[in-house]
Amino acid sequence: MPKEKAKKLIIIGVDGAIPEFVRKFLDEGILPNISKLVKNGVFSELLPAAYADTPTNWTTIATGAWPGTHGINSFGFHIEGEPFDKVYNMANNLFPITANVNTEHFMNRLCKAEYIWQAAEKIGKRVILVNWPGGWPANIKHGLIVDGTGPHSSPVCRMSNEERFSTGPQRDLRRQTNTIAIHEARAWKNLPYSTRPLLETRFDLTGQVQVTYEEEYDAQKHNSSLFYWILIAATDDTGYNKILVCKDKDAAKAIATLGVGEESKWIQEEFSPTIGERIYANMVVRQQFKARIVGKFKLSLLKLSSQGKDIVLERTGIFASEGWAYPSEIAHELTDELLKRRKRKSSRRHVDKLISEKSPLCQVYESVKDMAEGLSFTCKYLTQKYPWDILFTQIHAPDGLNHDELNHLCPESPTYDPEKVEAAWQKFRDTYRIIDSFVGDIVRSCADENSLVVVLSDHGGIPTKKRVALEVFFRRNGVLQFKQNERGRLVIDLSKSRVVLGINYVTHNIWVNLKGRDPSGIVEPEQYEAVKSRIIDTLYRIRDPETGECPISLAVRKEHAKELGHWGDRMGDVLYFFKEGYSNKFTDTITGIDPKDLPEDGFELVLEGPEFGRHHSFLPNTTYCGCSIKGSFIMSGPGVRKGYKKPFPIGAVDVTPIVCYLSSIPYPGQCEGMIPGDVLEPVSGEGTK
Repeated sequence: MPKEKAKKLIIIGVDGAIPEFVRKFLDEGILPNISKLVKNGVFSELLPAAYADTPTNWTTIATGAWPGTHGINSFGFHIEGEPFDKVYNMANNLFPITANVNTEHFMNRLCKAEYIWQAAEKIGKRVILVNWPGGWPANIKHGLIVDGTGPHSSPVCRMSNEERFSTGPQRDLRRQTNTIAIHEARAWKNLPYSTRPLLETRFDLTGQVQVTYEEEYDAQKHNSSLFYWILIAATDDTGYNKILVCKDKDAAKAIATLGVGEESKWIQEEFSPTIGERIYANMVVRQQFKARIVGKFKLSLLKLSSQGKDIVLERTGIFASEGWAYPSEIAHELTDELLKRRKRKSSRRHVDKLISEKSPLCQVYESVKDMAEGLSFTCKYLTQKYPWDILFTQIHAPDGLNHDELNHLCPESPTYDPEKVEAAWQKFRDTYRIIDSFVGDIVRSCADENSLVVVLSDHGGIPTKKRVALEVFFRRNGVLQFKQNERGRLVIDLSKSRVVLGINYVTHNIWVNLKGRDPSGIVEPEQYEAVKSRIIDTLYRIRDPETGECPISLAVRKEHAKELGHWGDRMGDVLYFFKEGYSNKFTDTITGIDPKDLPEDGFELVLEGPEFGRHHSFLPNTTYCGCSIKGSFIMSGPGVRKGYKKPFPIGAVDVTPIVCYLSSIPYPGQCEGMIPGDVLEPVSGEGTK
């Protein structure tokens, strides 16, 4: 037993941190904060649960349960007996780009196991969850929860950045000019007193549309914009000195009256977020949300010339008023505090360049620096204002960079260029430095000698050289049939297909289309085993036409997958994993495949991103080109062995039992992991086995 249990628990998730890279940068001396934790604690590789993806492993880590028990076994899963076109997609919950997303696919609502924070709350522990996968929406009563990184930069909280509207060459934060033109006021109601002729202008509050004064805007074309009027008045003999901001030409209904240097109160409006379609890996992952979201903002008049010809109006960011913080008042507190701090600094936010350009989904549409600063701000504010015992926070990096850059480090990659290697390494160094600074900021602000601190990743990543379109081989084998939809895309014909695959881009499950179980079933129960055998035989017979190599490392029947942590009604009849260097081509047999996207021989070189590097396709212990699928695990605090580098990995399923033991938290109800004794501080007079 440890001499003293930790009084506080801090868990910092770092999505996609590759242990080989952590060791390399520790040796280079560029991770001083993580290095301090390692010297005073334990460093280990972490063996993810299969599949080695984000939803599966953050859930495994937070419950101590295997995927077969907690039920979150991939980015998108199908539940046995339901139609195959009903897929539970975790991406909307994990990577939200607006608050109030109308989705039933909340991870913690679908999880069948108790989370560690739920177990902790039962004994009175006070929990803070910030950007932790599975933390939102709230599934505890007394904790503090923030979805996304907070109002600093998260699109969940911040619907728009700051904007300036000016008659001159002022520029907003994205280097675009929002120009407005001044004209004589016409057709207004309830005009105020003015010593000079009243003037007017119009602007789009969202900053998306440059208003052409002479033309009426098309409400259908600009349905996400919000047009306001400004009435400019001279209330004394010094010249123009006041503006009235109105939704229409009625001065009696002004929503703000401002002089130079004055700021409005919070103004609330309903907005239609202009997400539009985002293309990710040849698939549409987001479409414009039709729901209108309540947002709030403030207006400030920075300049108004006495002649009324020059004006500069600034709008703060537009912040979602609800749908991202629990209790809801936390959202208002955080946005108020953010604006106060920015006023004290007298600086305007700029967008950092270190962002995944090819894989925005995995960067959550923020730069790494913005994510780190936003998380630090949110965590420090909440921990300094409110009493707490447990803090969970996660930064979704360097995962996006892995997807973008790992191939530049692998000589076997078809895009490898020796001249680009150092530039790629520098991007990784810069990213890991930001993460190290973030870790140090949280530890300095929130931890003391009685705190247990854990820094860990859910998985790593490896480069890829070829993608495989499995549909080509099952179609050739006659067990998968397609039909064309109205857009000319190939969709699975369930009335003729004996097997079903490709219903989610990153789910390596294949189902038998079984009669009596599946609504579309055509395979007789007595043929079930034979069809499973045919699936496995088809997978193992696939050959790379250039090398003759089979790209599949393992294909297994569901009844034999328990050793991999899989069982239950949310897995396919056959599970499969790719060999290092190979991965699946992103296709969707439900929404449809462009016929041109299916290579004739089933293979294509990885010549362009996104997804140069991957993790979901492989067995958890896979290594390739100096990288691995394994995650990283660092722990320091009371009861932890000091300066210990564990020679073999800790399991993702073991994290919860370890921290529960060291922090006096009850084990969650479905906890199945174990405590490796070698990470614990030896009791005086005893050795460590």
